[in-house]
Amino acid sequence: SRVAPDVGSYDALLFPLASAGRFGELLSLFDAMQKDSLAPIEPHYRLAISACAARGEGARAAAILLRMQSRGMRYGQAAAAAMLACNREKRYTTTLDIFEALRAAASDAPPSVAFAGGGDDGDGAKRDAWKEEPFRSAYVFNAALDAMRRLHRPTDAAELLQAMRRVHGVAPDHASFGIALASAREAGDARLFLELLRTLCAEAGGRRGEGGRRGFLVSDRLHSELVAGLGFFGEPRRALRLLSQLLDTDLPLSSAVFNRVL
Repeated sequence: SRVAPDVGSYDALLFPLASAGRFGELLSLFDAMQKDSLAPIEPHYRLAISACAARGEGARAAAILLRMQSRGMRYGQAAAAAMLACNREKRYTTTLDIFEALRAAASDAPPSVAFAGGGDDGDGAKRDAWKEEPFRSAYVFNAALDAMRRLHRPTDAAELLQAMRRVHGVAPDHASFGIALASAREAGDARLFLELLRTLCAEAGGRRGEGGRRGFLVSDRLHSELVAGLGFFGEPRRALRLLSQLLDTDLPLSSAVFNRVL
């Protein structure tokens, strides 16, 4: 007769599958676990959502995240992966729905937007689930910024970037600025691009003043976007000057930067 598996049996298989990058099998096993009337634990949900992110299955990730939320689990880390999955599947509105739910939960207020079609079950589970997970991840903000960029909302992206440190206490990183600058360039908004440059300079200067780490600007993605933006907005000499300054440093430069110059 068939021996009925238990949660431990599935646990012993899910983690090795994740380590081996066998994400399709992991998701099949996650589904099979529930068909066996077993309740996955919090780490299993996170593994499944990360697998969805790797495969670009945004709708599936959002549905799994909603189940975590309804069970009162801490879903902050998993939400970041779900947002990435939604972006990869071009479900940018869902990404922003998740972001707004996280932002509202972090402020200990009922979310005004329920992501993935879900809602609060009335017992405050969403807020309780966030008490131990402050809203402090640049990764989460960058996923929201990228969704805004793809939805052609450069002003919203710029406003969110500028609010990261000032309102939410989250330091923007290379990717944050690269995404926002790209959004302004793609929209052809020179004023916004210049405003973001000022914000970037202020952030870099502030970090030096605080004894921040050397290399805040050590990012090919950011250098490439700066060169592209300066060229696009009719400042090719400034773009070349930036390249010259980079060549005078010991920073390794990839072909991406040179391709932007060309």
